[in-house]
Amino acid sequence: MTLSCVIIAFNAEKTLSTCIESIQKQTIPLLEIIVIDDNSSDETVKIAKSFNCKVFKNNTTLGRGYCRNKGVEVCKSDLILFCDSSNYLNTNFCEKALTYFNSDYPSAIFGSIKNCPKLNDVLSRWRGRHLFNETDYYHNDVIISPTLITYATILRRKHVISVGNFKTNLMQFEDLDLGKRLIDHNFTILSLPSLITFSCRSESIMTICSRYNRWNTLNLDKKRLTPFIFFNILKSSLRIFLVKDLQSRDLYCCLFSLFFPLLFLTIRTFFPHNFNK
Repeated sequence: MTLSCVIIAFNAEKTLSTCIESIQKQTIPLLEIIVIDDNSSDETVKIAKSFNCKVFKNNTTLGRGYCRNKGVEVCKSDLILFCDSSNYLNTNFCEKALTYFNSDYPSAIFGSIKNCPKLNDVLSRWRGRHLFNETDYYHNDVIISPTLITYATILRRKHVISVGNFKTNLMQFEDLDLGKRLIDHNFTILSLPSLITFSCRSESIMTICSRYNRWNTLNLDKKRLTPFIFFNILKSSLRIFLVKDLQSRDLYCCLFSLFFPLLFLTIRTFFPHNFNK
């Protein structure tokens, strides 16, 4: 059973080395590490090549759907580890995940995500508490998941191809779309919370709003911000986020939660292109 890794990267020079090193240190050796560069303007490609990765660089920025589709097409293994360039893995991540794969089951497995322990700024604490849900209780058992998340996941290539691969026209939400098609075709996606991914990217207000938009507005058609979506953001900020921040006695995160709906609305209105990144 061979395993390839595909890393989707865009201006990832600050975190890519950490990501690749964690993959190269896996207790199960990988056949190849492929970096799909989405037209970066920094040193991303140079860093990837310095680790002897196979690099495919887009001439224009084409988005997550195209990049993941390309990764599925060019890899040589039937099992593919997708890992975001801003994340790193424990050395036994692949070994642990592969124990759940037999000859034709499942189609995918993913786990939970946490902040890198070195990150302790306000936005990282807020992200960990409210987007990564680090303070919530997680069961230790593997379960069947109703969706697919690809910040670090192992996919079965032939199943992905059989349902049409990732859609190349999706700049984002490509994992939700693929997960729905896999489930509609009676394939199984597993979730194992003890399979941990660590995010080592520092957020800005712009990027944290973009991440929230991708993860928490709960629909695939997110081209416009409806009053219903904004009301849910306002309710979550005041009834969930603020309460958790108060329980943690985190004053700065309390302030961010109070202003988050306004910040989100402002960025979504005046900088909508940032929500495609």
